[in-house]
Amino acid sequence: MNNVKYVFLLSLIFFVSCNYFERMDPVSQAFIGDRSGVFRGIEFDVSIEEVKEAEYGELLDEDNDFLHYIDRPEGASTNDFLDIQYFFNGAGELDMITAFYSLNNLEMIQTIEKDVYEYFTRKYGRSQSDEIGWHVWEYNTRRGQAGVVELSMKVNVEDGFRGIELEAVKYIKLQ
Repeated sequence: MNNVKYVFLLSLIFFVSCNYFERMDPVSQAFIGDRSGVFRGIEFDVSIEEVKEAEYGELLDEDNDFLHYIDRPEGASTNDFLDIQYFFNGAGELDMITAFYSLNNLEMIQTIEKDVYEYFTRKYGRSQSDEIGWHVWEYNTRRGQAGVVELSMKVNVEDGFRGIELEAVKYIKLQ
C-alpha cells in the first residue's frame, strides 16, 4: 500500500510540474530545455557521449572531463545567449552543470529566475537553503542512490554581461 501511495505522489508531482512548464514563459522553457533529466533533458551520471547526443546547443570546446556549449534560444533577443558547461568526474560521469543566460532585459531575468525556481520546486519538492544560500533539493540518481541537487540562481553582472546563473551539482547523500 505504501508503494501505491509513493507512485501516486510521484505521478502527481510530475503531472503538476509538466503543467507548470507549459505555462512558463517561452524563454524560461528554452533555458530549462527538455523537462526530463536535471537540466535540458540531461540526467546526472551520464557519459560525455550521452550529453553530446542530448544537448542541442553548439559545441564550442571539449576535453575528457568537460563539454562547453552555447545556445541562442528561439524567442530571445539577438544579443542574448546561453553558455552551458558540463563537468564529468574521474569515472566519466556527469556530476556538475553550469549555465549562464546572458540577457539584457532585467524583467526577463527575474521571470526566468522565478520560473526556474518554481519548476525545480514542483519537480523535486520544497528546497532547503544551505549555509551559502543555495537551494538544495534531494533526489534519486539513475542508479537509485539518494543524492542532492544544489542549485544557485543569481542575477549576475560579469564582464559586462547581465543574466542569470544556474549551477546544478550532484552529491551522493551520505547515510
